[in-house]
Amino acid sequence: MLVGLVAGAAGLLVSRADVLVGDTVLPWGLAAALAGALVLFAGARACARTGGVVAAAIGWFVPLAAGGLYHPGGDIVLGQDWRGLLYPAIGVLLVAFIGIRSWAADQQSVRPPSSRSRP
Repeated sequence: MLVGLVAGAAGLLVSRADVLVGDTVLPWGLAAALAGALVLFAGARACARTGGVVAAAIGWFVPLAAGGLYHPGGDIVLGQDWRGLLYPAIGVLLVAFIGIRSWAADQQSVRPPSSRSRP
């Protein structure tokens, strides 16, 4: 969960970064944050199966929830624009996809062998 906290906070901060190439703004920070989330969840699945994915997801979500809160000073780390909404949305989809695949693999490995033999 600690790795999820660090990855969530780092992704939250870097997701706002962009670079101007000619007249086009490229959101490289958003791509880097999503790649980091993908590596986090895939690594958690590889190391600790479904429980690892759940723990990493909880840790990853805590900084996002805290960053999206409105503060009296008006500073919001997680903005209310397309980038601020896309980072958590795609991250949740990654968690769902990797978590469901991990859960299904765990169920497959626990299932008792069939009593019938196949020809």
